[in-house]
Amino acid sequence: MKKYYTFPLLLVLVPSISACQDTAHSIVAINNMGSDFGVVEITKAGLLNLLANKQQFVLEQYSPTCSHCEDLKPILEKYAKSQKKIVYRCNIFGLTNEEFLEEYQKPYPDIFSDYYVPRIQFINQGKLTYEVNSAKFSSYYGLKSIMDKHFFSSKIYMVQTAEDFLAFKESHKDYVFYMYDQEDSLSTSLAATYIINNEIAKAKKPVVLLNYITYTGNIDAIYNMFNVEYYAFASLVKNNEIIKTIDYSTVDGSELNNLLASL
Repeated sequence: MKKYYTFPLLLVLVPSISACQDTAHSIVAINNMGSDFGVVEITKAGLLNLLANKQQFVLEQYSPTCSHCEDLKPILEKYAKSQKKIVYRCNIFGLTNEEFLEEYQKPYPDIFSDYYVPRIQFINQGKLTYEVNSAKFSSYYGLKSIMDKHFFSSKIYMVQTAEDFLAFKESHKDYVFYMYDQEDSLSTSLAATYIINNEIAKAKKPVVLLNYITYTGNIDAIYNMFNVEYYAFASLVKNNEIIKTIDYSTVDGSELNNLLASL
């Protein structure tokens, strides 16, 4: 673990990711394609946007001058890709004491209690839920055991092919099925609020997410299975039987919330 007590005025060039894109990444959770899994570099503006919007995500704070951070990066990348997760990586350095205090520490004192790296944090609703001590991730297997335990209690499954869904159904009897269109703001906002950040964090059973835009299977077969006519629906399935289906485009979020709570 490397500690820093001075804050040089250093401009560090990192890949530019807009706040809008950062928000989309934070809900792979509903919008992640396989190529996006891994360690994602995020800007300061993007990080503050995730926190302000109370997203659920994993963050690695690092410095480009920290050798421990560089040692950790390939280990973290291997974990994220193999487990189909996203881990955000943000360079929090290059700020003055005043900037760090005003922009980070005052609004989020538990997340930015001090200025040291590397650290991996599990964040939900703008709050720190768990922090991995840097001394514990010297190896891939040490990191994996910690990440598997704390990455989130939620069980979110992306279905992109008919084969994906068939494989899922062979091993699961109880779940909520949520179909959405990633280009539709209602689809994504409800998923972000109720699936990613709220009830799903408490759910013991899985939620299946099918993206209408990228699904390569027969959409009509899905419609027939759930007896619906278009993508904006969610269904509660128990013991392989459809218990209830809602058209979430015609109701407020509370009905989706109740459906998830019934898992």
